[in-house]
Amino acid sequence: MNEYRDALLTFSIGPVHTFIAQARRVADLWAGSTLLSHLIKSAVNALRDCEGEMVFPFVGRNVPIPDGLPNRFVCRVRATKASELAATMADAVRAEWEEQVSQAIRVLESHGIAPD
Repeated sequence: MNEYRDALLTFSIGPVHTFIAQARRVADLWAGSTLLSHLIKSAVNALRDCEGEMVFPFVGRNVPIPDGLPNRFVCRVRATKASELAATMADAVRAEWEEQVSQAIRVLESHGIAPD
């Protein structure tokens, strides 16, 4: 087997339907979509660090990652590294999620609100 063979890897964050179903206002829907897009950027950054490339939606390697990415993308990676890269991208998303949660808690605490 050729160790340099490429693979297509689909990466997604979900469940998107839960975010949509829980939205009470357009602002809630916007916030959930923005958060998911921001988290996907973390996965794309991890992909770029590991020499993968975006296929759909296409985002060139040397251009800034745009806002408004969907919650799912397809990338080309080395087949032998696909599982490892998927785990790396998932870890990057989890770390960014934890950072966003920590920032939200700090904002609440600065206003005298103690989250449970």
